[in-house]
Amino acid sequence: MPPTRNKLRYLSHSRARLQLDAADLLLFRPRPLRWCEWLWPRNWFGALVCLFGRTPYCHAAKAVACRGVWLAVETIEGQGGRAYPLERYASELSGAVDVYRPDADRRHRFDHQGSAAKSLELLGKPYGYRALLLSALMHLPLVRQVTWSRLKHRLLDDNAPHDGPLYCSGAAAWADRTGGGVDPVM
Repeated sequence: MPPTRNKLRYLSHSRARLQLDAADLLLFRPRPLRWCEWLWPRNWFGALVCLFGRTPYCHAAKAVACRGVWLAVETIEGQGGRAYPLERYASELSGAVDVYRPDADRRHRFDHQGSAAKSLELLGKPYGYRALLLSALMHLPLVRQVTWSRLKHRLLDDNAPHDGPLYCSGAAAWADRTGGGVDPVM
């Protein structure tokens, strides 16, 4: 199930700049790898994220405009929170980025600027390897049965502060929930 029903697909960066809104969700599909790239460990990381997450996407970021330049605000393994020019992603990963507009239900109004501001708070923060491992373990059937009873209260509490570094999709969801006022998972 996609994160929202409002999926936008852009062909070029110039067209995307006209239609993007603050805090749009950017989901990255893994690009096809050449034979020599399979040996590089970083390429395996995205494949493992797709496998354990049972999703076609290997990375998530938020679109934020800063002084007329669109940035992908994200957390990256090995680097942590950063802002990367969206124009460079458009040229490097042409056709591999899907854009979703946050879909607020009828009872709430999504705060685009609030979500964008919250995502900017993650700049310079470390990457959440521990949180990613916990999320991956929660997708394994036997581990999920054993750990669910111990962790369900902490995992289901949307008002609890995040107690450590976040990984990419966890950071995007946290920004939407705390800054945007809408839980993207519901």
